[in-house]
Amino acid sequence: MTLLRARGIECSVAAFFENTSRLNIGEGCLIEAFSVIKGGEGGDSALNIGSFSRVRKNAYISATDGHIDIGKNVLIAHNAWIGGRGSISIGDETLIGPNAVIVSSNHDLSATGVPAKDAPEIKGRIKIGRRCWVGANATIVPNVEIGDGCIVAAGSVVVADVRSHTLVAGNPAKFIRNVLDNEKSPFEY
Repeated sequence: MTLLRARGIECSVAAFFENTSRLNIGEGCLIEAFSVIKGGEGGDSALNIGSFSRVRKNAYISATDGHIDIGKNVLIAHNAWIGGRGSISIGDETLIGPNAVIVSSNHDLSATGVPAKDAPEIKGRIKIGRRCWVGANATIVPNVEIGDGCIVAAGSVVVADVRSHTLVAGNPAKFIRNVLDNEKSPFEY
């Protein structure tokens, strides 16, 4: 993989960057090939990626008309999709699995006489705490807060807040257990 190195950031020359004036990438980050990274387009919209975070191949991260803050030492795996017109915050040392979808806006389906694709968008917010693990193919919808140290099982759809240090699974995601009970946290080595 051919990399471009600047300001301590390693980016594949095949990665795509847009709206770079509203894009802040911390020192020591790695952005792999075919990823699309879009800063904000207007207002207070912006995309901030913390130091030493990694964005794997084919990931799509777009602040468009929203605000996204990604913490330090975060891993965003292959084909992850993070965006929307609302706000998204991802805490330090969090893992986002392959094909995960984190979207902070939705269409207003209560609008009558309008096809869903043409309905106005409703901006929301998503907050994911520190040291979380969002599994492969998981989806997180607008207006959800996930506490520190949580695990979202692969394929789950998170539609409600998740307390810190819990494992949730299913569609919709439901509480399975406290991740600190009877075993070490997956983040303690």
